[in-house]
Amino acid sequence: MPAPKKSTKAKKLAGTYKPSRETVDVEPVQAVGEIEMPSDLSAAEQELWAHAVANSPKGLLNAIDQAVLRTWVASTAMANEASATLAREGLSVVSRNGYTTKHPCFEIWHKATAAQARTSAALGFDPLARSKVRVEAPKEPERNAYWFLRSSEEIKAAAERNEIHPDDLADLRADGHDV
Repeated sequence: MPAPKKSTKAKKLAGTYKPSRETVDVEPVQAVGEIEMPSDLSAAEQELWAHAVANSPKGLLNAIDQAVLRTWVASTAMANEASATLAREGLSVVSRNGYTTKHPCFEIWHKATAAQARTSAALGFDPLARSKVRVEAPKEPERNAYWFLRSSEEIKAAAERNEIHPDDLADLRADGHDV
């Protein structure tokens, strides 16, 4: 597996910085919106979707990634089904005219795994693509002992935006605020 690229700052500190070799820095990913599972997926596709969302780095998948993830799920399910068929029936079949040819599922498997590889790279699921993606976890808000001075509407709005530390929320609820 290739080593992740050093940042410009790290190169300058090490004395190896050369402007002629400078590449564009990768911006950290900020997740925006929840990625929702489409309602028309098969049982195998639902299982793959849940597995992908549960095992991807926290904050990597955005709501806009739904179409790419759906393509990855569909191609993975197709590749798995074609692979199972090939394992069960073999790589070659006898055609109607008596000649031995490759199984039709081989082409399905081949195209599905190619699409799976492209979409897994786009989503950061393979090791090389994952080394290029930096995900910044959302920072927990700092403690603030003066939330009780604000109105209930301001506290509710701040809680919805995750601007209140969880311990402060617990304290506000213990004091009788409806948050």
